[in-house]
Amino acid sequence: MDAYPEAKLIMTSRDEQAWFESMKATIWHATQVSPLRDVIYQHVWGGDHDQFGLARFREHNAKVRDLAKRRNRTVLEYEVRQGWGPLCEFLGKEDPESEFPRADDWAGYKKEVLARNAAREGDEK
Repeated sequence: MDAYPEAKLIMTSRDEQAWFESMKATIWHATQVSPLRDVIYQHVWGGDHDQFGLARFREHNAKVRDLAKRRNRTVLEYEVRQGWGPLCEFLGKEDPESEFPRADDWAGYKKEVLARNAAREGDEK
């Protein structure tokens, strides 16, 4: 916010429980196979994703709102399921003629992470 004071602020969000499950299936999964797993797990999740994950989600969103308010900035709280409308309106742009992209390929993501880590382990041998 300080680096780009004229930039529009968009905070993507979603249902808390859906976010939590998605994090467990993707980002949390990636940290489990990362060499920095323990550092990430402790720093981001306080050492316990199940216990602190939702609290961290809420804290982050509250912090963004608070910082924006203190800097007299407007934040669009946007859920991807809303499509182009609110996003384009906030940005002062026309809705594109194309459909809003709706891809959530976490299974492909997991395969990519596992393949990359397997290759790295093979390089280390």
